[in-house]
Amino acid sequence: MRKTIFTLALTAWLALPALAELPAAAKMLPRDTLAVITVKDWKTAADALRDSPGGKLWADPAMKPFRDNLEANLLNKTLESLKQDHKIDVKDYLALLQGQLTVAVTQDDWKGDDDSEPGWIFILDTKNKESELRNQLAEVRKKLTESDQSVKTERIRDVEFSRISLNMSGSASGGDELDLFFGQTGSALLVANSTPPLEKVLARLSGSSLPSLSEDPNFQSSEAAWLREVPFYGWLNTGPIVSLMKSVFNQMAAEEEDALPFEPQTAIRALGFEGLKAALFSVNVARDGSYFNLNLQVPEGQRTGLFKLIQADAKDSSPPPFVPADTMEFQRLRLDGVKLWANLEDIIKGISPEMFGFVQMMTSMVGKEADPEFDLKRSLINNLGDDILTFSKAPVAGNSAKMETGPSLTLIGSRNPEQLLSSILTLTSTLPLGGDTKDS
Repeated sequence: MRKTIFTLALTAWLALPALAELPAAAKMLPRDTLAVITVKDWKTAADALRDSPGGKLWADPAMKPFRDNLEANLLNKTLESLKQDHKIDVKDYLALLQGQLTVAVTQDDWKGDDDSEPGWIFILDTKNKESELRNQLAEVRKKLTESDQSVKTERIRDVEFSRISLNMSGSASGGDELDLFFGQTGSALLVANSTPPLEKVLARLSGSSLPSLSEDPNFQSSEAAWLREVPFYGWLNTGPIVSLMKSVFNQMAAEEEDALPFEPQTAIRALGFEGLKAALFSVNVARDGSYFNLNLQVPEGQRTGLFKLIQADAKDSSPPPFVPADTMEFQRLRLDGVKLWANLEDIIKGISPEMFGFVQMMTSMVGKEADPEFDLKRSLINNLGDDILTFSKAPVAGNSAKMETGPSLTLIGSRNPEQLLSSILTLTSTLPLGGDTKDS
């Protein structure tokens, strides 16, 4: 019996670190999450940023005036009302931040109208500073009470939350108010604008089978391709947002006839947003460099409208042999100009045939002043190739006029270079030149 008790106690003790570890954001957040920005481990990310080239530049003494100005104008002004009016100093809580930091927006009952609003939740993990967080929250409640601030207490899944109302208009008469709920579960500080997001996150933390964001197919696809190894990312669930946009446009159309020169839902479809499943960014910081990734998740078979427009061809984009070795910046885009124009015409035609007719009329007039036989599509568009290449060299030393940017060269691929050059010269001859050109 004694051996059994000892074994159970040892097992429980060994399990404590795992139980204390806050789950990943996608495991905590509900399935109806519309957007999330999360830092998986603040301390690790901050250390990596401090050791990175960008972090060292930011910490350089020469940057101090800029840092001070940014803090004074952005942080202090933004957070001063919370500190002065509600005795809440956000910096006190940021000092406790040791682990995960997550901000998320949930749909809840929001339908895109004025009668409802999305929920949002802020999660800050203090890890081994759980007692300090508890003392800090108790101190805040005390200060609020002493300043005659109305503080209500609500229990959500057996967790005590304080509720206050913030005056967002800044006027003494009241105006727009924001309800703010804040409380603690384990080592985590939870702050939200309503009870539903708190209820759902607490349910997930207590082991409930409530569906989580990690079970969303679109998020799973994003995570597998882009988010698994990065310390900092943001993710937007565009599907529900597009649906909400449709509902709002339908309501606008019902209330105001002929308010728009085109059908909004038709425009959404023509622009290709029905195929957009998610949008995300991710950041990775290291000593030898950092990268920022922006990704729009659109299945290949559903890439229409804007997403077909910007889709580059899968062709060689490496530097050609003539690009010099001392090049400072290089860009190469394999985008077919003829296809690009055709896709643009399809988008305009899909939004509004009348608008397409107007665009055709206007393009048919371009260049006629210089050459009555000039045809923009035949002379210029149809002669575009599928390659745009730009490279630049270091600024010229000792020449203050050229220190900001170095010499650069842009090359445009063409099916017929002579005709393309001739059409460009025709177009530029019709452009007004400002200023005195005698010294040009």
